[in-house]
Amino acid sequence: MLELIDKGTLIVLMCAGCICFGLITLLGRGWRDQSIRCWGLGYLLAGVGLTMYVLRGLIPDWISIQVANSLMLLGIGMMLNALITHTQQRQFRSVLIAWLIISIVGFNLISLPPVDSVRLSRTLFISIVVAFSQGFAIVILLRSSIRRSTLTHVLISTHAMLMTVFAVRAVYLVWAWLDWGYFPVNARVPEVGSVVFFLVVLSFVFLQAPSYMLIRKEEADRRMVRAETKLTEQLAERELEQRFYESRLLAERAETIEHFARGIAHDGNNVIGVLQLGMGQLRERVARGQKPSKAALDLMETGLARARTINSGLIALSGTSKPAIKPVCIATVVDEVGAMLTFSVPEAVRVTTHATPGLYADSHHPFLVTALLNLGRNGAEAMGSHGGRLHIAAELVDEIPHGDKQIGTVVKGPLIDITVTDEGPGIVAADFARVFDPMVTTKAETEGHGYGLYMVRAVTERIGAALVIQTSEHTGTVVHFLLAQGDGNDPATRRA
Repeated sequence: MLELIDKGTLIVLMCAGCICFGLITLLGRGWRDQSIRCWGLGYLLAGVGLTMYVLRGLIPDWISIQVANSLMLLGIGMMLNALITHTQQRQFRSVLIAWLIISIVGFNLISLPPVDSVRLSRTLFISIVVAFSQGFAIVILLRSSIRRSTLTHVLISTHAMLMTVFAVRAVYLVWAWLDWGYFPVNARVPEVGSVVFFLVVLSFVFLQAPSYMLIRKEEADRRMVRAETKLTEQLAERELEQRFYESRLLAERAETIEHFARGIAHDGNNVIGVLQLGMGQLRERVARGQKPSKAALDLMETGLARARTINSGLIALSGTSKPAIKPVCIATVVDEVGAMLTFSVPEAVRVTTHATPGLYADSHHPFLVTALLNLGRNGAEAMGSHGGRLHIAAELVDEIPHGDKQIGTVVKGPLIDITVTDEGPGIVAADFARVFDPMVTTKAETEGHGYGLYMVRAVTERIGAALVIQTSEHTGTVVHFLLAQGDGNDPATRRA
């Protein structure tokens, strides 16, 4: 057997295997993991130290003995640090540092010249510290809270076998010292025992190296499975949330359509009522052989104007592009809005108008009428059955007035200020921030649809106007609808 395998061959195999395993570990993707990096570096250092030991006689003794064994001990320390990092037991790091200092410093003190006179002392010291390191590794693994798999038990077993082998070797050396009374210079462990020792060490070192890597892979696989499971659960939750959101969105859309349709139907019924009233008067006069009255025709014209206003409001809500802007006679608009409000507001509300003659604004006539009509109707409904005065006026101003709320801005001046003033209770502070939002109404559900003031806001933004609201519980509400002055037929009314 000694002719086929000797101690030197086994050491060469061990150093080659350690270097190759260390390089493979460090060159792979695992180097990003600190524990794997320490494990691979430990094997690489141990392999380099063994290589120096094999080259004894070809290199100086202090390199092949002191440096070589120091590198091997440092490599074992790196492997122990890998286990500490893996098990997250930092309390053992101070023990590791103490072991490293005692091992490396102690070995180098024992190895002081003459070198050959302390050969067995070096061997005994190395055997003791390595046996302690393997026992220390077992303690680290057993104290860990990480779930132990079959591979973990295999790794613990390799450490236990290496600890036993080195402990037996240390006991044998102590026995030899007690038997001889001293360490003879030329005393050596029998060659057969050395071969068996290095063969066992080689076997368990080569079994230990991949065991730890497989444990790390096993844990990585478990983490991946947990991550995939969690991701699947999150996707399922998101899918449920998406379904809930879609169903809620559909319900809100249906509610919005119902709400909007109810409002349009309400306005449409008002228009139909006016037209039916006018048509009834015409039929009655025709049946009597009388001529159609101007009052009936004016009433029907008011209904048609109201229908056009509703249509303009819908167009204002249906897009965001700026409409065609051109000079609009403000007096005509104020009179038109006043006439329509007179026929549509409660009898207790008195509508008055006043506009400075010759005012023209750069605006869109249907949109402007829609906005002012909605503001007027909102003020009249605020006064309710108690009644009061609803006044619409227009004048030229130099700057935007101050108010409680402003929507939009007009950067071009001078300005035309169209005011809609009511004598109602004013806007409550709690409703003030959202009265211009869609589907917001302070009236009963059957009386308001919440799109009137929203139409006003949409018109304001689309035609480049501005709104300033002044409200008080004692004096009612004043809404300033501000427009840039435009070119009209009467240039004398324009300020420089």
